[in-house]
Amino acid sequence: MSAATNLTGTYYISSNAGTYLTFTDTNSGTNLTTFQYSGAPEQQWELAPGTGSGVSSPFYIKNVKYQTYVSYNATNNPDNFVGQSSSPLNWFVNISNVSQSPSQYIFAPDPSFASTWSDDFLTTTIP
Repeated sequence: MSAATNLTGTYYISSNAGTYLTFTDTNSGTNLTTFQYSGAPEQQWELAPGTGSGVSSPFYIKNVKYQTYVSYNATNNPDNFVGQSSSPLNWFVNISNVSQSPSQYIFAPDPSFASTWSDDFLTTTIP
């Protein structure tokens, strides 16, 4: 794995299962879900530089339609659900398979990548 750089932009994010990340409403704490591709704004994600720097610089991930952020809270979250919040969270992004097109990425709430976003590697495609 290597750190992903220059990812600022708007993307659709899909899983290896062929479904796309989606927020379904504006309620803070709502779980991130996946649905078949629709091209709708609730499936579009803005990646912007987060705060901090280092070997793996963080990104904020914001939903285009709802203007809320992908978030993770380890407290009282035994199932490790990723949800949404009005406050941004730093996400660290590594490229997991550079030889595949489109590239595969993995997301984690900390630079150690001890805990990652999903069992499926995620791919990003520009809308």
